Amino acid sequence: MNTKERETVVRPKRITYGHLVSLGSRLTDRDRQIAYDCYDHHVLTTQQLLRLHFDGLRTATARLNTLYQLRVLDRFRPSMPMGEGTAPYHWVLDEAGAHIVAAREEVERRSLRRRHSDAIKVAYSGKLRHHIEINEFFSLLSQEAEAKDGKLDQWYGERTTHRLFNGITPDGYGIITLPDRPPAYLLLELDRGTDP
Repeated sequence: MNTKERETVVRPKRITYGHLVSLGSRLTDRDRQIAYDCYDHHVLTTQQLLRLHFDGLRTATARLNTLYQLRVLDRFRPSMPMGEGTAPYHWVLDEAGAHIVAAREEVERRSLRRRHSDAIKVAYSGKLRHHIEINEFFSLLSQEAEAKDGKLDQWYGERTTHRLFNGITPDGYGIITLPDRPPAYLLLELDRGTDP
């Protein structure tokens, strides 16, 4: 998207069929993966999305802002204690993004059983920190694997692992590949001792 297009994008109040059709020519495979990641992992920070999908902060910021304007993503900044500055943007799936995820999963939009208001509630949820810490682990793992010429081949959140493991719900599942080594499979359960 060039500078002129960026200036003319107006964040729609409602998602119409015409808006969804226009997204077909505006979105990349990376954009679709970002939407899916925000669905499967609930919330990701700008820095986490940078590690997972971009080579530079300027590019990441510009593209995420475009996805916000197109209603693929929504964003919020959690409050910080006085004197600690401003929190980074936290990104969640917006309504147009939900249609993208539904198309990827080859299901009707309503069968996702996820409303925009549900996604944005994470901002006030007691699980926000939990989600961010899990996603921090996997995004740093991805960055470290790439530094060793490997990659985080697959990463699934609890939403998907529930289906994969027939009711067992770890916080995350990933497969890491590194040169000259067999793939490493890992399940993450982050426990802060808050559950009995």
